[in-house]
Amino acid sequence: MTNKSFSTMKTNVATDIQDTSDAMKTIIGTYLNRRYFSVLRAINWEAVNDDYTVSVVAGTASYTMPSDFRKELYVVDSTNNLNLTRVPLGSIGRNYPSGVNDSGTANQYSIFVDDSGDTIMKLHYVPATSSTFLMPYIISPVAMSGDTDEPILNLADLLESGAKADAWRYKKQFNKAGVMESLYTKELSEWIWDYENQTNEVMQAYPSKQRIQY
Repeated sequence: MTNKSFSTMKTNVATDIQDTSDAMKTIIGTYLNRRYFSVLRAINWEAVNDDYTVSVVAGTASYTMPSDFRKELYVVDSTNNLNLTRVPLGSIGRNYPSGVNDSGTANQYSIFVDDSGDTIMKLHYVPATSSTFLMPYIISPVAMSGDTDEPILNLADLLESGAKADAWRYKKQFNKAGVMESLYTKELSEWIWDYENQTNEVMQAYPSKQRIQY
């Protein structure tokens, strides 16, 4: 099966339940995203952006992280060959009450969400020179919103089945909703098996030591 755009999935579900109004498609979009995150949680999905870098500018201490940023793996100043330590934002003020804005070589950083909802990395010291930071991070999947958005994994058919069950339930067509929910559960089980199955992986079992007799 091939992946599909957010717009296509909404249209397919709306056509199936015979309600293609914009209002219904908006509701369907919510259902698709709800199923999307449910599947990712079911497989403990995790992906890493391993080549992300931050171009540090002299005199600038704060940097906005990408919208899909979840958690960094490490922060290394590749220009100065320095590994930075993550510290709570408040500890900088407590430990450097007179030097919060001092300039120098940054050797620690804090990650926090500001009042605009952006994730910010703040450095201490304020960089005195420009440099490049290596900062691979774990990706946080973003909800689909634009018409051309697609699921990170090839999930379109599965998500449509789940959203159809939700949409029929919204329409109070509970028998149809039950049928689609059963189909979704079956498809989810098959999809997870296919996703986790590694044909080249050798699985080996070892006998329990408690059952070995000498």
